[in-house]
Amino acid sequence: MLSEPVKQMKDRFTELNDPPMAKVVEAVANRSWYSKCAASVSMYSLKLIGGDNGEDILCTVNYWHPAGHNLSLPPVNDMLDSYELHWRLNGRHDSETGLTLTQIMEKLDDMFSNNGEKYFRNQGGDGPKISTDMPTSDSSADEPTELTALDNLDLQNMAMPAALSTAGLASWKARYLLGAIPSLCMDRRLKIIDTNESFCRLFGCDPPVVGMYFTQFFAASFGESERAQLFHSVLSRATGYSWHGRVEKTDKGRPSIMARAWVLPVDTPGSEPPQMYSAVCVDITDEYRVFLKDTLMSLLSAARLKEGGNHHERVNRYAKSIAAVLVDRSERHLIDWEFVERIGVVAALHDIGKLGTPDDILYKAGPLKDWEWEVMKLHTVNGAYILSTYPDAMAREIALRHHEKWDGTGYPNGLCQDLIPLSARIVALADSYDALRMCVSYRAAFTHERAMEIIVPERGTHFDPYLIDLFVETSETFRRIYGELSDS
Repeated sequence: MLSEPVKQMKDRFTELNDPPMAKVVEAVANRSWYSKCAASVSMYSLKLIGGDNGEDILCTVNYWHPAGHNLSLPPVNDMLDSYELHWRLNGRHDSETGLTLTQIMEKLDDMFSNNGEKYFRNQGGDGPKISTDMPTSDSSADEPTELTALDNLDLQNMAMPAALSTAGLASWKARYLLGAIPSLCMDRRLKIIDTNESFCRLFGCDPPVVGMYFTQFFAASFGESERAQLFHSVLSRATGYSWHGRVEKTDKGRPSIMARAWVLPVDTPGSEPPQMYSAVCVDITDEYRVFLKDTLMSLLSAARLKEGGNHHERVNRYAKSIAAVLVDRSERHLIDWEFVERIGVVAALHDIGKLGTPDDILYKAGPLKDWEWEVMKLHTVNGAYILSTYPDAMAREIALRHHEKWDGTGYPNGLCQDLIPLSARIVALADSYDALRMCVSYRAAFTHERAMEIIVPERGTHFDPYLIDLFVETSETFRRIYGELSDS
């Protein structure tokens, strides 16, 4: 029989028409470690805090509906249940999406048993790696994990015969070495053997890329599922042992390069599956940015139907100004100028989810009733759904997370501190400042000084303390941006 607090949490999810999260509550309540945890429910999420010190482990679990959260949606078939898990474990933090209920419980069992020792052991290291905004491509990094699985396939010995290696490399050099098409040569495990000058001019070869893996060099493009698809294709006779797709090269200090890439077997007669591969790349950076801009302008045009004026552009400018200061303080935040440019474009989409908010709630002059406030808060998850296919994932994370608060009292999932993406923490500050400076139906606009008086005391509660410090340092930039783009 469920205890009264657990029953209340389960009933809350039932009220929100979120039966998958009700299942999580019931499953968690039956775990032996649950009695040592503090549990709470916020909109569509369950927060668990535990550990020997009472605060070593913090997890939030939420359910992601294939069509976005909506109070009118019917319950989803169990087969489609999919969850997100965010955790902070002994000072380290990360997240995972697309998990089943069984997988969620297995991970929670691992984390809350022996303070995560079993979890660390399963991961094969000291704990989950801390997420950063920009992936790295360190040539000294361990070999990609999926490559070790190739040893279990029906392949030849790890080492290529010398004659085959020489013939394959000679074949690649004859076709691409002096050519204008950027290309590289790889062994059967997609480790880079050689590149031509065109490749280095396009992507840069400093530090040298020879010895790196294809998936490490283009780390921004290859998560776990993308790597699996790549190796499935290059090892399959049905695909001609080939793969094609879009790749992105990110480097601190230079803009990202987008390219269309083809991975093809090198012509080495009598070798099947292939022992060597070539990759050719076509630069599509300019076309890709035009596509992103056109898509963005269409979305912004729709957003302005709900909220006119220059609010969106001002939020872009505020966010970009803060990010630009952060670039020079890399000891704290691993971001680059590409991050600055991206946030200066997509921050404007933070409230795109208000397209689904009824006008009588959005423009109500007085305070909202409880049920109206619940509907209003849905603009975050609705915005993430609208932007789920937008090519820049930063847009989705900002729309979903810009109302989370540093102390964990925000929505939709009650994330706290560094579990909130940096981009969303920046936009939370930018959006709040501009909202205070604007004239709205129920009050007059505040002055810059008054907005500062309201925001700064929220340091460490609503806002990231470090970002508030930067805000105080650069507040005149905020004043200037508002003056230049004022709606009056």
